[in-house]
Amino acid sequence: MTLRLPLLALSILALALAGCGSSDKTTGDGASAAAPAPLTKTELVAKADAICKDMQAKIDKIQEPETIKELESAISEQIKLSGPAIEELESLTPPEDLAAEYKSWTAKLQELQQGTEKVREAAASGSQDQVQKVIAEVDSVNTKADEIGKKLGFKVCAK
Repeated sequence: MTLRLPLLALSILALALAGCGSSDKTTGDGASAAAPAPLTKTELVAKADAICKDMQAKIDKIQEPETIKELESAISEQIKLSGPAIEELESLTPPEDLAAEYKSWTAKLQELQQGTEKVREAAASGSQDQVQKVIAEVDSVNTKADEIGKKLGFKVCAK
């Protein structure tokens, strides 16, 4: 029996994976660097969508899994690729009027990260039923992240 996951499931997992970026940047001598100026909404959307587009292009090169074992491997690959992208997204400084929504969106990315780890664990256990259950949970978080992303004006990051 083969496991055919829809491309959507792989895309859901693609955004799920990164450590939290810190806005407290320090210089080489330990002093705090000045916070970057907030981006305009247009700049934020352009930069975030470019990051998402680049990450998705890399994820698209991962062979679609046909077995549980291949799924575990594919998710591990996605984790390696998505982590830096999400860190980049978290390092962007949104305009003040979008800061709360942007923070809410990146928090959803953290939830997606945790969910993706659970999918990888389920795949490692070899249980297709467990994998499907966890993917359904991750999908609901992804839907909420997309809703917030669309409100922010993202095109690529909120598909």
